[in-house]
Amino acid sequence: MNETCVPYVRTSVDMQTYGRALALAWHEALGTWPTKSQAGVLYAQYGVETGGPPKAACWCWNLGNVKHVAGDGYDYYMLPNTSERINGKLQYFQPPSPITWFRAYGSLDVAMRDHFAFLRGKYKRCWQGVELEDVGLFARLLKEGPDGKENTADDYYTATSEAYAAGMRRHLNAWMASDAFELAMASVDAMNERPTEPIIEAAAPANDTTPLVEPGSIIHPVVPLSEVDDEPPDAA
Repeated sequence: MNETCVPYVRTSVDMQTYGRALALAWHEALGTWPTKSQAGVLYAQYGVETGGPPKAACWCWNLGNVKHVAGDGYDYYMLPNTSERINGKLQYFQPPSPITWFRAYGSLDVAMRDHFAFLRGKYKRCWQGVELEDVGLFARLLKEGPDGKENTADDYYTATSEAYAAGMRRHLNAWMASDAFELAMASVDAMNERPTEPIIEAAAPANDTTPLVEPGSIIHPVVPLSEVDDEPPDAA
């Protein structure tokens, strides 16, 4: 299994670009479209992990600073001055320490799909926070990891869940105050990447002479349907 160490390159993205990639990855994985607040939870995690735009510390499209482990099949980069909080004390590590190894991706779309798979796979408990639009719940369950306990080896991050959630809220507020998500969804529509479902009318069977109503039947009037908005659900 080839795993190449590549140079670390800054790959910051703006809100709208992030929102478009997120929406497409969401639809590919789940068959639906996210609400603005659901997308905001994931954007807030990107923000707290990287500092957010315009000069986010996002390298090689690694949106969540997911670590590389030898044998996982991913190319990787080694990041100088990687910090970890160990036993309450902030410590810094330098290459070639494995603590400085992070997954590297070739594009934003590939990275977003993998980030979805990672959060909904190993850290699937945190997805409740996304669905419920709750950054506090997301941060706590992400911290707890698969074993449901904080401050164990499978924690996603080493900060406290309270500090992580506070950082996420700042980025979520910026997301909600922006029209980036609406513009992202409009760009998806414009590029026909968010297709509407076709309406297919059933054809009458050939040579079918069966009467539609039996003689003597009582025909009830059709009850008018209430007005239906045939536009797609509002993603905002």
